[in-house]
Amino acid sequence: MIDFVEGTLVRKTPTHAVVSAGGVGFWIQIPLSTRERLPRSGTVRILTHLSVSDSDMRLFGFATEDERRVFHLLLGVGGVGPQTAIALLSGVSIREIRRAVVDQDPSPLTRAKGIGRKTAERIILELKSQIAALGEGTPPAPDSPAGVRQDALLALLSLGIPQPKAEEAVRKAMAETRAGSLPTAEELTKAALRHA
Repeated sequence: MIDFVEGTLVRKTPTHAVVSAGGVGFWIQIPLSTRERLPRSGTVRILTHLSVSDSDMRLFGFATEDERRVFHLLLGVGGVGPQTAIALLSGVSIREIRRAVVDQDPSPLTRAKGIGRKTAERIILELKSQIAALGEGTPPAPDSPAGVRQDALLALLSLGIPQPKAEEAVRKAMAETRAGSLPTAEELTKAALRHA
């Protein structure tokens, strides 16, 4: 998996950026929120998510870990693919997504292109239990139990495992760990995959 691309920004549009790195021009699809944070030119570092389907392979990019985290959570919602998730991040701020989930109000989400009321309601329903991952403030430390659980959950969601199944798999895997010992996110993810 490609975690990030760092290189020279060749060009940017409202929907994508081209970054030259190691003699390769990476075409990266981005939300508007990322475009606004990119400079006009110079060296950039874009966090990425590689999406592979039967007929296509696309690289999606984000200026912040928060954007990428929300993107991964959205991919765990039934019926929401990468294009829909990017459209939502382009049309609605992360703060507004959080508020919509907390208030259980789908109307802000429907402002994004291609997001109807039913999809917005499904997003709210399925992200309700993930509000901590969407939460304000600093995310849990990576080496804390909450941080390890969150990283493992996001890894399962990025593999296309539905959110309820992923949560249950992580819970079971965490219950199997020895008392007083904390697995790494990678170890917990591997253990959770056996239950997914």
